Amino acid sequence: MIQIIPLKVSHINYNELIKDVDFKNCYITSQSLINDLLIKGDLPIKNRWIVIKNILDFLNSIDFRMLQKKGDSTLLALQYSIFEKYFTCKHYRKYIKLLHELNVMSRIAYSDGKYYDFNKDSAGSGRCIQYRFHNNYINDDLCMVFFKNDTKLVLEKDNDYGKTYENTILKTQIYFKDAIMEEIDNYQKDIFVYHSLNSLRCRISAILQLGNRRYIKKGSKVDRISHSFSNLSKIARKFLHIKGVKFNELDISNCQPLLLVYNMLKSNEPIDQNYLDACESGLFYETLYDSEETKGMDEKEMEEYRNYIKTETYRCIYFDFKKKEPITIRFAELYPNTYYYLCNYYDSKPEITMASILQNIEASIFNNIMPNKSKNYFTLYDAIYYIDLNDKQQLTEDIMTKFSILGIKPKIK
Repeated sequence: MIQIIPLKVSHINYNELIKDVDFKNCYITSQSLINDLLIKGDLPIKNRWIVIKNILDFLNSIDFRMLQKKGDSTLLALQYSIFEKYFTCKHYRKYIKLLHELNVMSRIAYSDGKYYDFNKDSAGSGRCIQYRFHNNYINDDLCMVFFKNDTKLVLEKDNDYGKTYENTILKTQIYFKDAIMEEIDNYQKDIFVYHSLNSLRCRISAILQLGNRRYIKKGSKVDRISHSFSNLSKIARKFLHIKGVKFNELDISNCQPLLLVYNMLKSNEPIDQNYLDACESGLFYETLYDSEETKGMDEKEMEEYRNYIKTETYRCIYFDFKKKEPITIRFAELYPNTYYYLCNYYDSKPEITMASILQNIEASIFNNIMPNKSKNYFTLYDAIYYIDLNDKQQLTEDIMTKFSILGIKPKIK
């Protein structure tokens, strides 16, 4: 019914382990978890293979949430509906009990000692139970689990996105082995502690999901379009193809920081000229580097450091406003007008983060851009992927025109 391949990321010949396998209906998970599930008695239902598949589908969705979540990604608030979706309303309590017994997750109280609220609080949002996913699970040795299943891929969607866009999301393929191998290579060479084994598992999980499920949907709070390729890393996206033809890409450097300028102009707020210059030149994140930390770094290390700075910027400035964090202090020194604008915004205790506002502006631009000649394309937040190189000039002009209407000039890569 299933095939299990241990995936030792330190194995010098790990690529041989995943040679000549079918990646359809494949999952990556904890080796210990699978071993326990193969011998565990008193399961929620009698069919052991269905139990394993249900749990792996659930944990795959958890990987998706961990990739999306900022900050502590191992603590997640989960609504009842997600358990019902994967485990049914009849059996979900037994599955939760089983996952607790196998040291995968446990429920955690909020700071006030409560586990959930039946009624909505004063801010207008209730609290569902939050769960901690244990180190024994997220840092365990990995394995790949293959199910024998010929289920045909279908596209799940919440709206009409046009035949070309929908066909692209459904029919685009990926070189599974090559993408997984490069993710592992990147993990082995990584120098920053924020890239953990948990992160590697989530990245590979996003790749393998392409063999199980395809979807397109809009966010509940923002108009951004998300789809099956949204959680792929830049490393994995290089291996997407249509019948062997890979995609070309155009994206905007520092898009959301740049869109903040438009938001400030619209509010008649004073602009830091150096902030505008840094964003329009595509060098905003570089201005926030700590010179002591970058001493002696090679090109690969600098690339990783830039990604770290970008993540910290959203964590401390745009998604939240953490005034005492080192990166926010550097931001305030460099860009006082922008800093005080954000201070005033967050001091007013808004229900919507500044990042959400900027993402909606971004969506209003990229949701309405499409190539003239490419038979396949998709957008990815502040980028567009397309097949026919002849579309490059037209797409560039369309993007520049839409930004010029906002009074700003983007750096297109």
